[in-house]
Amino acid sequence: MQNITEILRKTNITVSLHEKNNIYQAVINYKDGTNKRKQKWVSTGIKAVRGNKRIAIKKAEELREKFEKSFNLQNRIKQENDEKLLNYKNPLLLGKYTKLNNPDKNKITFDIAKNNYEHNSSNYTNPTFYTDCSNPITLGFINRNIIQNYSVSDNKTTIAYNAKVLKDSNINLEELNSTLDFTIHIKNNLGHKFSCKMHIDIKLDEEFINNGYSYLSIPFSNGEYKFSRD
Repeated sequence: MQNITEILRKTNITVSLHEKNNIYQAVINYKDGTNKRKQKWVSTGIKAVRGNKRIAIKKAEELREKFEKSFNLQNRIKQENDEKLLNYKNPLLLGKYTKLNNPDKNKITFDIAKNNYEHNSSNYTNPTFYTDCSNPITLGFINRNIIQNYSVSDNKTTIAYNAKVLKDSNINLEELNSTLDFTIHIKNNLGHKFSCKMHIDIKLDEEFINNGYSYLSIPFSNGEYKFSRD
């Protein structure tokens, strides 16, 4: 086992060479967010024969640098100073990115469209719910300011300012999955109050990687969520 340079030790992400199945392997050593020591094995693709070791060392260093960029980006994504926004989203604008702001006192109050006239005259810019529950409750969620800067290789001609940056950096989507917890409060025309606690797992997928936007529909018909009287 051979450490590449003393400089790499200072970064706390080091790399060493191992031979496995006659191929040089780059073994990257690092500490995760809980300060636990971990290893990642990456094949250099270089045969372990006489004269190839110096080439393999250079390749191992390149793999370490690539891993370090990805590792640092993941740490920035996990920073606590990022801004999480959950608010009403106009159902007529589903599939389109719109700016969101945190609701006042973390409470979203819906206007009730009581008849066809009010329904037809509303453009649903403000939180609006039809009295017969025929329209869905539509919410938007954004994680903002999670990446301060991003470096791309010299052979990149364009920079994508969406989720493609994660794919380019080999970010594991499972590490970015999150959950939403909120409570829906409703009051009927008799003044009776009901509430339902919501817990939604947000799992990112290939579609999110491609366009930076993920859409999730939660039906109430399966009986998972039920309203109880307050």
